[in-house]
Amino acid sequence: MIVLILLNCIIGIKNIKIKKREQMSKKNESNTFSIISIVLGGLAFILLPPFLGGAGAILAVIGKTKNEKMWGIGLAVSIVGAVVGMIFGASMALLFS
Repeated sequence: MIVLILLNCIIGIKNIKIKKREQMSKKNESNTFSIISIVLGGLAFILLPPFLGGAGAILAVIGKTKNEKMWGIGLAVSIVGAVVGMIFGASMALLFS
């Protein structure tokens, strides 16, 4: 009987430790760098494409190192925003010159 009580206590302690680990990992789930990267990539379509697109790409890579889920979207939007923004800017410069 005492052995069963001790085993139950040990299993309960292990379950508590596992739940704490799960709660700790859920607290770290944020997409801050990725969201900022997406915003900068969107702005790169219109304003300062190489700088905002580059900053967005850097933030997306930082998001990857922090295991954010949306880092790939941020990287893609930043790169496409920079390239399309530069093409758009060059075409406007040729059109109005």
